Amino acid sequence: EFESYLKSSTQSRFLAKRFAAKEAFAKALGTGFRSPVRFQNIIVGHDDLGKPILEFDEELKNYLKEKNILSQHISISDEKNIATAFVVLES
Repeated sequence: EFESYLKSSTQSRFLAKRFAAKEAFAKALGTGFRSPVRFQNIIVGHDDLGKPILEFDEELKNYLKEKNILSQHISISDEKNIATAFVVLES
């Protein structure tokens, strides 16, 4: 993510969207930001078509497996000075 941030021409918007995405995930999971859910173990990326995706480190992947979370869907949007994200988790 840091390399993408450095390449971004709108770094503040980049950070706002990443924060919104990670917070939406933490809220959808119902844990907030407490172990094993931390900013550092959630990666916001994009697939080949530009669709946003969430990736996780091994600790968080294992936690999601224990909680029977099979898939996730994310939408990220921004307009002027507002960033928003929505996450749906499926079990």
